[in-house]
Amino acid sequence: MAAPDPADLTTWVISGAGFGPVTRGAAYPGVAEPLTAFELSPVDEICPTLFTLEGEDTAALLLIVSAAGDVVEEVWVSGSPDASGALPVAPRTVEGIGLGSSIDELTAAYPELQQVGQLSAEGFGYAVGDEELGWVDFIVVEDVVTSIGSSAEPRAPKEFCG
Repeated sequence: MAAPDPADLTTWVISGAGFGPVTRGAAYPGVAEPLTAFELSPVDEICPTLFTLEGEDTAALLLIVSAAGDVVEEVWVSGSPDASGALPVAPRTVEGIGLGSSIDELTAAYPELQQVGQLSAEGFGYAVGDEELGWVDFIVVEDVVTSIGSSAEPRAPKEFCG
């Protein structure tokens, strides 16, 4: 597999280790230095461990860093179709699962998928992975993948701050 292009999210593969060149355990903010096509910004002063990487016409990535602010602990991407039905440009798993994938596609790609939470009447969290390689987390709303994360343990957060 070719190395990911730091400027092209479509070449980044989502895994339990991270998203392409943005890996869990990487030094922060150094991990973002080669990603010149993206702007790194804090989410909010009340959420000091959350940062976004945003590019033009792409889904924003959410980086969750350690309390000390020096290590990437999780990476997430979220997005839904716009009014025309187009999805934001975003990475996918090696199995081809990404934002907008259906629950049927998700379960076919990952027979070992575990449900890890219910976020709302129509929102569920799923995860696949293990403690050694990490976990890929999926938030599914109304049978469509709306968020994907890379974490050390299976997660289905209702919110990221707090």
